[in-house]
Amino acid sequence: MRTLKRAIKAGVCGAIVVCSAVVPQRVFPHEYVINLSASMPVGIYRRVEGESVRGSIVGACIPDPIAALALERGYLPKGECSNGTRPVMKYVAAIGGDTVEVTPTAVIINGRTIPNTQTLAADAYGRPVPNRLGQHSLKTGEYWLLSNYTVGSFDSRYFGPVTRVIDVVTPSVIVTRGGSHE
Repeated sequence: MRTLKRAIKAGVCGAIVVCSAVVPQRVFPHEYVINLSASMPVGIYRRVEGESVRGSIVGACIPDPIAALALERGYLPKGECSNGTRPVMKYVAAIGGDTVEVTPTAVIINGRTIPNTQTLAADAYGRPVPNRLGQHSLKTGEYWLLSNYTVGSFDSRYFGPVTRVIDVVTPSVIVTRGGSHE
């Protein structure tokens, strides 16, 4: 059974990779987003109407001050955000009025510890990464993006709150499972 699941997973993942190479995203600009990033489940996400609320999955542009570093180090590819990056896809973990505390061992939102959210001091190449350690009170129109799917997710722990949400999406076809969002 495990071998069958791996074969199906590999086949679906391969189909997504082939389709994303053969069928550019812009063919379906208003319907689907393909995620191949390790920080969220690999798969096809459908754009939906809706608000950016706690728990929703969004595509958002990171703040300008960190964009150059993200591009230089390859954390994000070039894309359509005004700062030259591609939007990140993450969960909205906190919104205006919420309090976020970032510690080396976890992110705490409104007093609740979110699992698998330790803050890394260095990236996979040993380079120090900026972080947003400390307490943050979010203002109206600010969103704290987080992914505890993998420990190395490049999210608001490193770039702070975002104000520009591009899309709200929902999973259509997910290839991998892991982590959990709280």
